[in-house]
Amino acid sequence: MNMIELGIQSFDQKVLQASGRGYDPETAEMACSLVRESGLQLGVQLMPGLPESAMQSWLHDVRRTCALLPEAVRIYPCLVLKDTLLARQFYAGNYRPWSLPFTTWAISQALLRLWKHGIPVIRIGLAPEHDLFSAILDGPWHPAMGYLAKSHALKACILHHLSVLPDVPLHLNIPKRFAAEFWGHGREHAETWLRYGLSPSHVRTWEHFFFMITEADPVNFTDSARVARVARRRSI
Repeated sequence: MNMIELGIQSFDQKVLQASGRGYDPETAEMACSLVRESGLQLGVQLMPGLPESAMQSWLHDVRRTCALLPEAVRIYPCLVLKDTLLARQFYAGNYRPWSLPFTTWAISQALLRLWKHGIPVIRIGLAPEHDLFSAILDGPWHPAMGYLAKSHALKACILHHLSVLPDVPLHLNIPKRFAAEFWGHGREHAETWLRYGLSPSHVRTWEHFFFMITEADPVNFTDSARVARVARRRSI
């Protein structure tokens, strides 16, 4: 064993109290420090969408996590499961889980910040096990939650770089491993890329582990007047 993962869930006092976690943010950070002092690697588990959580508190959780620089992060969106205290709050109308679209977007924003600090996110969402399906009452569960969130984060990253480039015909080389995320679920991002002149004929996959935008002759993908590396493997 070389890593200890802590189910911190949140670093927000209000969220922790509403969720009945029984510890405060300072205790959570102290536990992380003890793991570091032991010489073991640190893993942090976060849970967006807990009672009293909002986008502001979620980004606060992400900032605190980035400051700790853990070796790994897992993100498990909060779900309402049968026969739990949260289920009773849900039935009483005292808790409403985050929607799937909002959760996907919120996690994508977290990914951008975690990637920027070089922090690996090794799991997003609960694994699709049979017993889980029958236990879920409500909440943002999707069998490909990680794919959806990474796709939106990648889109935001590339759009940021495209926005500062001159309005000229572009080509984009993308790593093969990110082709699905680039186009999005059901090619949902295709219309966005088309607005930037990136039709399928202007996008190709390659074996390198970084993205490359080129000002190029549409007929010859290899001719480039200027190159901008959008994101390296470490960043995404």
